[in-house]
Amino acid sequence: MIHLPWPRGKMDHGRALNAPPGMIQRCTSVRRSETGEPGSKSMNMLSNISEDSELRRLFGRFPTGVTTLCAMVDSQPVGMTASAFVAVSLKPALVSVCIKRGSGTWRQLRAQKRLGISFLSHGHAAVARQLAQKTGDRFQGLDYETTPDGALFLADATAWLECSVEQEIEAGDHDIVLFRLHRASVADNITPLVFHSSDFHTLTPIEQSPHTSSPSTSNQSATPEYAAD
Repeated sequence: MIHLPWPRGKMDHGRALNAPPGMIQRCTSVRRSETGEPGSKSMNMLSNISEDSELRRLFGRFPTGVTTLCAMVDSQPVGMTASAFVAVSLKPALVSVCIKRGSGTWRQLRAQKRLGISFLSHGHAAVARQLAQKTGDRFQGLDYETTPDGALFLADATAWLECSVEQEIEAGDHDIVLFRLHRASVADNITPLVFHSSDFHTLTPIEQSPHTSSPSTSNQSATPEYAAD
């Protein structure tokens, strides 16, 4: 039951249709905990966000992996980091990243025949910071491999994707870059690097609840897959 400070009315996504205009209150709803016992769940009051710093803090609450986009340009390694990576399509195999418009590094990379996307691992925090720096040699001391078509991959990553630029879509102050995946490789048993709240983290598995089926007894249909829509 939603407890409201105004008379009951029809609900529209948690808000009473006869509520005072512009009035948004903290709502407390009764839910069932993992143990089946009733518990409480609260949501902070919504507010307008106008400052860039507030938006960055908000967007930073969503944890993401960290990738690098790299290639050989005029026989020199060129690369950058990107955390806004999305798997887009299985057929054809497409992925995307968001890149700030006006990026000088991207201007060099976008014209290359092939680019290498590396998923950084838990030991790559310093590497991610180095590749994000604005001055100096970003590849100093880094181990990497290249392909005949110029894609560059960092060593000890969790996965490597050889891609080409499929399309660029303007989106506010960034561009959504769509890549076609040509070849890839995965490294097992290496945990990824995670970016959250303006800092780097690693993953720790959640201990299995007694109410959760073990992997050996789970039905294969329960395995998460990318949805077509």
